Amino acid sequence: MKRHIVSITVLIVVLAFCVAVLKGQVNTSHDVVTHQMRYQTNEAEVEISDQQTMIKGAWDNALRIYNDRTYSVIFNSSFTERWYALDVSTLGKSLSFSISCDDESVTGVIASLYLKEDIDEYGNNATRLMNLYSLNKSATYKIKETGTYYIKISIIGNSAVGNELKFGYTLVTNDVYEDNDTWQKAVSITQGKEYDIDISAANDTDWFKITLLKNNQSYQYILKNEIATNSKAQVFVYKEEDLKKYDDSAQSIFFSDEFNKYFTYKSEESTTYYLKIVPPVQGSIMNKITFIADIIEPDAMENNDVFDKAVMLEPDMSKTLTISASNDIDWFMIKTDKPGQTVRLSLINPSTAAQKLNCWWYSNEKIMTYRETASPEYKSSGSGYTYIYLEEASVYYLKIFTEDKSVIKTPIDLSYSIIGADKNEPNNSYSEAHNITSLRETSFTLPALNDEDWFAIDITKSNQAIRIDTSISKTGASVDVSFYSLNDMQSYGEAIPLFSFNSKHAPYIYLLNDPGKYYMKITSDTIISDECTLYYSLIDSDRNEPNNSAEKATILEQGVKTGFTLSGQNDEDWFEIEIQNDGDVLEYIIEAKYNRYAEVQIYSKDELNKYDEYANPLFTSSVYDESITCKFEKAGAYYIKLSSDKPILDITYITYSLSNSDAYENNDTWQDAVLIERNKDIKFTISASNDVDWFKMENKGMNNMSFSYKIPNTFMAKNIIGVFVYREIDLLNYGLRAEPIYSVKTADLSNMFEIEEGTYYFKIVSLSDVAFEYEFTFKANMFYMQQ
Repeated sequence: MKRHIVSITVLIVVLAFCVAVLKGQVNTSHDVVTHQMRYQTNEAEVEISDQQTMIKGAWDNALRIYNDRTYSVIFNSSFTERWYALDVSTLGKSLSFSISCDDESVTGVIASLYLKEDIDEYGNNATRLMNLYSLNKSATYKIKETGTYYIKISIIGNSAVGNELKFGYTLVTNDVYEDNDTWQKAVSITQGKEYDIDISAANDTDWFKITLLKNNQSYQYILKNEIATNSKAQVFVYKEEDLKKYDDSAQSIFFSDEFNKYFTYKSEESTTYYLKIVPPVQGSIMNKITFIADIIEPDAMENNDVFDKAVMLEPDMSKTLTISASNDIDWFMIKTDKPGQTVRLSLINPSTAAQKLNCWWYSNEKIMTYRETASPEYKSSGSGYTYIYLEEASVYYLKIFTEDKSVIKTPIDLSYSIIGADKNEPNNSYSEAHNITSLRETSFTLPALNDEDWFAIDITKSNQAIRIDTSISKTGASVDVSFYSLNDMQSYGEAIPLFSFNSKHAPYIYLLNDPGKYYMKITSDTIISDECTLYYSLIDSDRNEPNNSAEKATILEQGVKTGFTLSGQNDEDWFEIEIQNDGDVLEYIIEAKYNRYAEVQIYSKDELNKYDEYANPLFTSSVYDESITCKFEKAGAYYIKLSSDKPILDITYITYSLSNSDAYENNDTWQDAVLIERNKDIKFTISASNDVDWFKMENKGMNNMSFSYKIPNTFMAKNIIGVFVYREIDLLNYGLRAEPIYSVKTADLSNMFEIEEGTYYFKIVSLSDVAFEYEFTFKANMFYMQQ
């Protein structure tokens, strides 16, 4: 019995091993591999069948595959590999290999190409000639040695397990200019000839050479590829002398990597240049490419590629130039004979490439001191006219070139003219500012965008307002005016202006608190060659000054009509008042015939001491010619701040008085509500716009409520007072966020609503800022109404 059990166990193990071996076999459903197709090594000693031969040796299961056939393989486990062998007997071809899978989500498949001789010698350390990491794509390798090659297909992870992978290779004939893989075998270029080249292999290199027979000639080339692709071909340019001296380690002098775009390079001397064309680092290019190169002759003013060979320009005389190569630079010189002159430079070309033109300006002093490392004084760009203000009378250098490797072979017209300075020049800094006086017009011009006009003003009195006005002669133009103090300029250099404005908003009025020297800077974003005028005057402040802060506030007397002005957009008038009793009511009125722009804000002294400029006002109003009221919960010092976003030069008046609250005061919150009886008259006042009176009433057994009130007939039809009804439970749960269950206004003569048992609160408030001069009688009626 035991013997039978052992025999059965052995049989099961053998069957399991056979199943495992069968699962690992390669599926060749697309192409049957016969006995004659196998690649065999000398170590092959096993007997092979008609359908499959296993090669014994270091590379188990290597199968021979052939050109232009499709094979398939299915991997049954991760991190496994399959090896295939192929023979190449002739040079001048490239091997293009691809793997595909119907399931686009499959990843982790890698194919590598090896030379058999390297595998025999180095095994797994052999050099990989080519790698393919993407499915449904191909990789190409240029065959540089005949013999046998191995392709290894391996998978990483489980993504490809169980999926059918289809693969194969094709031998592609190279272009007719092969073998030009080294600079010594470079193809000589005929100008304008189209060379159809193939750089479809990752290791392919095509060399060409072009000879420039004259100094300052430029060569130009383009790689055309009409098929839309994201691929790029790289072009490296070398000088012949560098290649002869350093061979493969020579440094390139120029590089490009774009299709369908001309690239140029200018040479100062006659010599031969070599162009090496290679595929990009990330892979090979499968599309045919047309390569064209030719020579561009220099313009008449060459050789002026360096500043010490700059061409001197004469005013109002035109020169013609070209930018014949991406490295072409043209240097010119201009000269001014007086300080403060403006140069009008004309650089005209109708082509779209002209927008890539750059002109950098250098002073003679800087270019001679720092030479090639000098920083430009000014920069201009594009085709058109440029106006540059030049402070010093001197020679200036112009460096003209293009950005983005652009070339302009059509003529560029270059000329310049001199615009004379106005009588205030030079005044382009505060240290050169021209002194001006009030009530007199001063003329100025801004003939260049970098021109600035500075003017100095002396202020001899404190708390004077300055009124600045301008007249701009050029239609649609404006200037920017910035105002500085001498102290700020001396302390900070690039000081922040006290104020700035555009002439479109002139006249501008600003209060100057302190006497001293001040400066105006005038600039513009447009050219203004016609004379403009500047005018300023000084305005004395009111007798309350200085009261521009709470610390300097003027005491405001009760019942006294006090006049004030706001002499600038920055002017503020602060007044201090004293509230004697808790709950006192302030009543004030602002009166003016013109310029009714003032805003009133009331602050508590305690609030200002704690938060300074972050303090919030207790009350704000902009109402004129009506009595306005404000109630104060606590006695103490308070401030009235008067301000405006526009100057108020006409005298405006403020008057105020104080009065006591009614008998029910200290009921400004629902927690302090006064308990009242139903159907009983309550006489009280809403004495201020911020006054709130809370009352409460308990309901037992009633189901309806209505309100009645007595009010002078003149106010009966107006919505002067509002009554809001709350349930106690809502106030307890939500506080002031609670929603009223009912609301009524004084003009609502008929009102009634249903209620339940419980406590109800009435909030009575003013619906206007206007002061109240009457007693208000309120009655809440509760009653039971049968259905």
